[in-house]
Amino acid sequence: MAADKIRLARRQFLKAGAALGASALLPGMHGGCTIPCYCQGVVEPPQFYVQHCTPALGNLTGGRKPNILLVITDQEQADCFLPSTLNRPRLSQWRQSAVHFTHTFCSSPLCSPSRSSIFTGTFPHQNGMKGNMIYGSRGRPLDPQLPHLGSVLKSAGYRIGYKGKWDLSKGLGHEDYNVNDRGCASDYGFEGHYGTRTHQEIGLEGDGEAVRQAASWIGQQRKDHPWFLVVGLVNPHDIQHLYLNPFPNYIRPDVQLPASLYDDLVGKPIDQLRNPDLAHFRANMGESGWLKIISYYYHLIEQTDTHLETLHQALQHNGFLDDTIILYTSDHGEMAGAHGFPFKGWGYEEDLRVPLYVIHPGLEARTSDSLVSGVDLAPTIASLAGIQGWPAEIPGRDFSPILRGLAHEGRDSIFAEFIDGEYIPGVVDRPGWCVRIVRNRDWKYTFSADLYDGQLYNLNEDPHEMNNLFHDPAHLAQRQALHMRLQQWRSQTGDLLPCA
Repeated sequence: MAADKIRLARRQFLKAGAALGASALLPGMHGGCTIPCYCQGVVEPPQFYVQHCTPALGNLTGGRKPNILLVITDQEQADCFLPSTLNRPRLSQWRQSAVHFTHTFCSSPLCSPSRSSIFTGTFPHQNGMKGNMIYGSRGRPLDPQLPHLGSVLKSAGYRIGYKGKWDLSKGLGHEDYNVNDRGCASDYGFEGHYGTRTHQEIGLEGDGEAVRQAASWIGQQRKDHPWFLVVGLVNPHDIQHLYLNPFPNYIRPDVQLPASLYDDLVGKPIDQLRNPDLAHFRANMGESGWLKIISYYYHLIEQTDTHLETLHQALQHNGFLDDTIILYTSDHGEMAGAHGFPFKGWGYEEDLRVPLYVIHPGLEARTSDSLVSGVDLAPTIASLAGIQGWPAEIPGRDFSPILRGLAHEGRDSIFAEFIDGEYIPGVVDRPGWCVRIVRNRDWKYTFSADLYDGQLYNLNEDPHEMNNLFHDPAHLAQRQALHMRLQQWRSQTGDLLPCA
């Protein structure tokens, strides 16, 4: 069975230990897709009453509704974890007319749950997306009746398009999961969704064509009709498919080993080593292996920049640069050896923090350290499109005033979650595993509800999250205060624990 082969391959990967660093393979990851599942037709989304207002950056786009291009990469760390030597000429150019949000956090360090928040302005436990849309996961498709960026902007008169990784459904109407079927954005009203399963899983195979089709779609748009286009780049997610690395033994001169690489996890919840294969992996990896893996990760990030250049050229060639707002972000980060872990799903800063740039030629380049959550993107994009409010009550907040340089009451805390132990089904999987996180400027509190254990970090004194203060009597008051803040958020958002 394809799913069994995939699980076996994952186990072999984790058991590879030090050998992984030299020539690790993940055989079978793009096996099983013998019957392509192409997206066909467009299902009309529900229409919502939206109240129109002046677009948030109206004076920069001639008062008209701007076009909006949302670029979402997969598994990209926030800039603060990456060396400045990365070769990213297009992003560097975009930064010259961008507001860079330096403290942006995903709602969950997993693909599908995080994306559900980006598109709906709600947390995963609210919209029901408990896991990834892959393999034998417990994830379920996003309810197409929920207001999402596509249906809300289409209700406001926008044409809506989608190219690349989707990961919010398994294919509507399918009770049994088909490994070939990663779902289609066209089932939710988006035009022209391109992508078979492998095209949505492996960036090397899908990103180039997705971006070419995105450029073509942009060229088909009218100047007098606003459009919203999402481009879902898979990379740098290919870090999970090391057999694709063309230079498996290459170590870059600018590679950085994380300061927390040799964290012994003493005093931390046991769910961090909830799989013996992962423990074996951490114990046998070695610096050389991590240097090679991180070098590959940097290579993948640099490769995405060529796709950004293609999109930029399409906007320029078709005369859309001045009236298009670009948002660039990622669904979650990547551990890349931090605390000895690969991939994502842990809740440390490396997999929770993501890049976020809002780009327009009329914007003054600057940075903002306001706390921003993935749930804030939907209401902000709606505001940029000239929509007053979201057609449902959501926890997401519009941060567009920051783009205009106005005073803005930002968040005092961000929240994140893991639901049902979703990480890599059959490999790193703890039924009932249930984690909630609250982070403010100075402190971070992680609560493992199934263990009634947790983590507490003073981020000013311990930015690498090495010294867990959860059990320290001297910090009991701080722990209790953050636990109460977490309980308040749970009550406000209808979060039931354990993860029901």
